[in-house]
Amino acid sequence: MLKPEHVQPEIRLAVMEYLINRLYAAEFAANGMSVEQIKAAHDEMLKEAALEPWPAKEPALNDLVSAEYVACLERMLQSQQALLEEMYRRARG
Repeated sequence: MLKPEHVQPEIRLAVMEYLINRLYAAEFAANGMSVEQIKAAHDEMLKEAALEPWPAKEPALNDLVSAEYVACLERMLQSQQALLEEMYRRARG
């Protein structure tokens, strides 16, 4: 459960994620990328993220950080993809 003292940092992160998603959506749309091309780019990002090294001394901590990093990126990319699909749907009328 979200505690009151954690609300402001969580909201700030949510706003930053939203703005980043909007910027990328605008960039992808401006470059004329199709949804399929964007999905392929997202898949490539996730593959690269899974290989990102983390300097944890304990292998279990390294695995935990890596898994959370990839999961967080995946959630953000899914949100971005949903935003893009909605933008493209609206543009088609």
